[in-house]
Amino acid sequence: MLGAADPVAAGFVATLGRPGANITGVASTVALLAGKQIELLRDVAPRMRRVAFLRPPRTSANERLLAELQGAARRLGLELKAFDVANRADVDRAVALSAAYRPVTAAFRSSRTRP
Repeated sequence: MLGAADPVAAGFVATLGRPGANITGVASTVALLAGKQIELLRDVAPRMRRVAFLRPPRTSANERLLAELQGAARRLGLELKAFDVANRADVDRAVALSAAYRPVTAAFRSSRTRP
């Protein structure tokens, strides 16, 4: 396994704690930490009710991240709305749309973009 956003979902290992096989690779923990990020935002801004999420193009890893963020937001009684950002030109549009949504805070997932 060279690299996987979710080695368990991809079927490489049974669990991260007990893989059940001898395998070497790199796994991204971004989605696994998403819930904690929302909890930390809530701790910093306890009156927060809405979160805007600026996200890069849809990939399986980014969809899993969004699902984790949405689950954490629901558990905390928050409303999370995602705004797609495929390239640099989309950033201004997404920021304007998210401002109309009136979030208390915004989260984003960085991604490599080319000019």
